[in-house]
Amino acid sequence: MRLANAFLRAGLCAAVLVSAGSGVPAQERGRWRAVSEPVFKGKVWLYDTGGAKNTTVLLVHGVGREASDVWRPLITSLEKKYHVVAFDMPGFGKSSKGNLLYSPENYAKLIRFVAGTYRKERLVVVGHSLGGAAALYFAGQWPHDLDRLVLIDAAGVLNRTALVKGKFLIEPESKGLRYFAEGPLSGVNNLIESTIGKIDRGLMPQDLSEYVDNELFRKAVLKNDAARIAGIALVGTDFSEQLYSVRVPTCILWGGMDEIAPVRTAVLLSSVIPRTDLEILEGIGHDPVTDSPDDTARLLHRFIEMDDAVFLSNDVSPPNGGNDLDLVGKTGMELTGDYGTVSIDGCRQIVLRKMSARSLIIRKSTVTIERGTVVSAGTALSSMDSKIAMTGVTLTGEIGIEDQGTEFDLAGVTIRGRIASVRSMGDTKLAWSVSRIKSPRKAGYLHGDMVMKLGDSL
Repeated sequence: MRLANAFLRAGLCAAVLVSAGSGVPAQERGRWRAVSEPVFKGKVWLYDTGGAKNTTVLLVHGVGREASDVWRPLITSLEKKYHVVAFDMPGFGKSSKGNLLYSPENYAKLIRFVAGTYRKERLVVVGHSLGGAAALYFAGQWPHDLDRLVLIDAAGVLNRTALVKGKFLIEPESKGLRYFAEGPLSGVNNLIESTIGKIDRGLMPQDLSEYVDNELFRKAVLKNDAARIAGIALVGTDFSEQLYSVRVPTCILWGGMDEIAPVRTAVLLSSVIPRTDLEILEGIGHDPVTDSPDDTARLLHRFIEMDDAVFLSNDVSPPNGGNDLDLVGKTGMELTGDYGTVSIDGCRQIVLRKMSARSLIIRKSTVTIERGTVVSAGTALSSMDSKIAMTGVTLTGEIGIEDQGTEFDLAGVTIRGRIASVRSMGDTKLAWSVSRIKSPRKAGYLHGDMVMKLGDSL
């Protein structure tokens, strides 16, 4: 069947080869066409159906030989109600290929071109995996150019250290957040390791984006392979500015067993983007489009039809001053609620979820904080000799974090310090993913690894 489809598409391509440079060609139901595009300056293989409908659903695929063919089971359902546009991203499928920079930024520019050329009154952009990353970049870069965003297992948003090393701070036996567990290298990790693992580390640039930007490196090391180029460019991209600029209602659909883009990414996105709707498909991996097409189609229809007012705000209520909480020597506890001071000493695998507090004190413990708010008159978080992972957390105080000897994994974290956002009392290690800080000392986005010594402040 796949071979027959390939021959059919090839025949159609030969019959309808046109250029869209001067406008939209006459639209037909289910028509494939080769379109000239200005970003990579080649031909993009594009499918356009249901042109009479007012809502355009633009489908952006991930890495894979199937390219836009992956959407076929969904197009059959979507085209009955919507104008649907799908295309093979350059470097994949039947679109042009070459030694080019297949980065989320450039793919986002291509999405803008396709959307601007083919959209109807209302535009919904749906992106999966690499396509989800490109769609996210597009939505943040041009927040007024679309009406709704749907992200399906968007890859590459977290700090590249986690993707390359495949290691997280929380022990594997933690049941609360399995996406922190250390396990086999994911598909993205294997892609990165198989590519950069052969290179002398002394010659390896610290910034992967600089590495993949180099045409000679792409040719000599990546062998002009679009999947490798796109993978390296993806993990070298900092999405901070784009992520915090998304304003449209956003639907997040995720496979609960995704090892390439861990569920933590979905939590991060739903915490940072102002209005979101999150749906986790339990037992499904990185590709719900293929592994669960009926559920994916059903949820896409629901997402597209949802009223904007239904989307929930991601805010966690500020603390009202609940009771203090004192944990000593506990293991495997999961807590939520409103507290005064939370003190955790000598504990392992403690999970604080949707928690608000006046202050946190963590010593010699392993703690995960997911979607929390700490507003303090003094120091929001005081820590020592611990391992702390935070996702979608806001810390506000005179000092945001004051620490000695702790390893932090911070994703989508906002820290506001009236004196300093972070103050180190010695050997503080921080892995930042699309986070932001604000203090008299420093303000802006942070994405990457950092070591702070005694007396260092942000």
